[in-house]
Amino acid sequence: MLAQRGTSRSATARRGMVMALVAVFMPVIIGVMALALDGGLLYLQRRQAQSVADAAALAGAYATYTGSNFTVARSAAIAIGAQNGYTISASQVTAPKTGYVAVSVTSSRPRFFSALWGAGTLSVTASAVARGSTGSFKGSVLLLGSTGTDLSASGNGSLNIVGGSLSNGTGSVIINSTSSSAASTNGNATLTAPAFSITGNYRGNLVGSITTGVSPTSDPLSSLTPPNPLSLTARAYTGQTTLQPGVYVGGISLSGNASVTLSPGIYYMQGGGLSLSGNATLAGSGVMIYNDSSGGSINLAGNGSVTLSPMTTGTYAGITIFQDRSTSTGITLAGNGTMNITGTLYAPAATLSMRGNGDSTVASQIIASAISLAGNGEVNVNYGAAQPQGLSFGLVQ
Repeated sequence: MLAQRGTSRSATARRGMVMALVAVFMPVIIGVMALALDGGLLYLQRRQAQSVADAAALAGAYATYTGSNFTVARSAAIAIGAQNGYTISASQVTAPKTGYVAVSVTSSRPRFFSALWGAGTLSVTASAVARGSTGSFKGSVLLLGSTGTDLSASGNGSLNIVGGSLSNGTGSVIINSTSSSAASTNGNATLTAPAFSITGNYRGNLVGSITTGVSPTSDPLSSLTPPNPLSLTARAYTGQTTLQPGVYVGGISLSGNASVTLSPGIYYMQGGGLSLSGNATLAGSGVMIYNDSSGGSINLAGNGSVTLSPMTTGTYAGITIFQDRSTSTGITLAGNGTMNITGTLYAPAATLSMRGNGDSTVASQIIASAISLAGNGEVNVNYGAAQPQGLSFGLVQ
């Protein structure tokens, strides 16, 4: 009997002790749970604020890229915050340096479970920096193809990059192909440049500083918008000696002894392309020739002369030939005549074929898928004329 009473008192004591411990530690347990729950909500709040900061910085940077001043860029960033329920003050949008926009976003909310431990709100701050500026692409040749022999030369001819400098990175030849013969020469053909940067490898006669295994270079003009044909006057070539800018339905074809001068402006080839043969001559200063995807190629051959230079202001400043990005139709520059083309030849999906026995300057810069050189002539890419502006855009922090 006495043993039973002792056991009962012991059990009661243990229960009392447990209840006392629970009473002591329960606030701690609840507090830890509260902090964990509020911490999870705070993490989600931080991610949302960061997304808004990123978007606001990019909006401001894009405004600077399109030519707006910082006041407009700041307004664009603030507007993104408002659209997403965040108040961004003018002082939270700054310009660390030209072309950059920095945004700071602060978000606060009341405490929930953690109110057991303190009063006030919980706040998080997120920041982002974006760049949105333009700059000239310094390379002389950029070949965007990924797997083939994208720079090839045969015969006794040569491709020379002149006017560039190894010290400042201008005048380089950049080849994105991963092939072991991404650049290749046969016979006595030579390729000469201040520098070659090749993702894959090469074989043959390359003269200049050569680096292989480099990362591919993206198209610096990928954001350039093609001209709108609806904004241009519809025209047709019917033998005139002086042409005006506009949309040329069926393209322009010169043959025989035709001699044509292009007045300054945009020439949109809507089917038919641009061709030259025989002793025909073509000249134009301050022009941009666009070849669309509706059929037709650019084929400048024959024994006549071609002299073209780009516009120096406006959206297409520095670009002389622009072929639709989806068009892989090759561009041919050939013949035995005189060719003096300055400015950028931009045909990112096409192969540029250069043939002939004469000496010629085919561009100041080439951005294409590939280049094929044959014949006995000397082909020059004369870096140094005004280059088109490429986009430098994105988050940097």
